[in-house]
Amino acid sequence: MKGIREISKNVYRITVSHGKNPKTGKYEKYQETFKGSKREVQQRRAELLVEFSKGNLANISKLTFKDYCFQWLSDYERNTLAPKTMEGYWMIIERHLIPRLGNIPLIQLTPQHLKDYYTFTLNEGRVDNKRSKGGKLSGTTVKHHHRLIRKMLQDAWKAELVHRNVADLVTPPRKDTQEIKVASKAQIEMLLEKSQGTYLYLPIMLAITLGLRLGEVLGLKWEDIDLINKRLTI
Repeated sequence: MKGIREISKNVYRITVSHGKNPKTGKYEKYQETFKGSKREVQQRRAELLVEFSKGNLANISKLTFKDYCFQWLSDYERNTLAPKTMEGYWMIIERHLIPRLGNIPLIQLTPQHLKDYYTFTLNEGRVDNKRSKGGKLSGTTVKHHHRLIRKMLQDAWKAELVHRNVADLVTPPRKDTQEIKVASKAQIEMLLEKSQGTYLYLPIMLAITLGLRLGEVLGLKWEDIDLINKRLTI
């Protein structure tokens, strides 16, 4: 098949020439690895030829996943996300996605790339030097990464930067199931007794009596407390 070379079973290398570069005088070509049937790879090459004829892929083919991550954060989400959410997304992108996927051209990103990424992060994906759990990331955390990747690629598809959302073709990791351990009445009484007279007593007492989470306790401010009406606003 012209412009298509089978490199292994159901895996092909597609080559499309997009003419001579007027600056260098050399002919340039775009190559993409595609996994699927012969009919599907022929259809994919036909799609590429149409896109090149429109001039859409001349620059898109050079856009890396790393470059797109920066573009997405700036163009798509800066005005719609809370600063804390942006900070969390940036941490995932900078610490995890870019080191493993950043150099891949966006248009060449495949389901296998994502599968390999999930396998790596589930086994040795920690980058915060906390090795007590063997350097792994939890299934719940990696699933959160998947949701972010899927969201970014969905926006790329809407902008016609990619021809499909490859994240839709990958099964995300399962959430970890953890048994919730509840302290007994005797343990709670002992905890309150031992912390009596220390700076820990008040946050412990609030957490136990009101069922507050750690972030809710630590986020309390003086203006949240109404001593006259004996009211606490969470």
